[in-house]
Amino acid sequence: ARSWQDIPHIFLESVIDMSAVVALRQALAPEVEAKGARLTLNTLLAYATVAALARRLRMNGWLRSHEGELYLSEQAGINLGFAVALADGLIVPVVKDAAQYKLTAFTRQMEELAARAHSGELTPDDVAAGTFTISNLGMHPVRSFTALINPPQVAILAVGRMEMQPVWDGAA
Repeated sequence: ARSWQDIPHIFLESVIDMSAVVALRQALAPEVEAKGARLTLNTLLAYATVAALARRLRMNGWLRSHEGELYLSEQAGINLGFAVALADGLIVPVVKDAAQYKLTAFTRQMEELAARAHSGELTPDDVAAGTFTISNLGMHPVRSFTALINPPQVAILAVGRMEMQPVWDGAA
């Protein structure tokens, strides 16, 4: 309720050609998996989100209130939250200072936090201080959905399923 009341929501939907990402995953997976981590499309999307946030720090901010006025406070570190579905709800563990990690270490961080979420072993610090959240329902038959922004964050990325579509290349 607080999210809807305090944060202006603007919904944008885009269709993205993911064929290069699928090929990149296939190329990188053997190297990452040889180091003991499982590279998924979700991990690559999260890693790309961190890279994008590093270039657009205003999206990596918190809404703050000062004397009744809201202002955007850009955050120095990118603390990426990612939604994890549990039997009785949803929880958002946070990869702290996510831009510091190379792909394999980032993948391990996400795996470890997700496993701890499923086993009920997350600490309050594991779910605190997120600066941006990604929510992915692509593993389900969900084309798109509306995700609620986690206050005091200023944005969230909602990812739906991939699907094959014919695309016209402009040639006659």
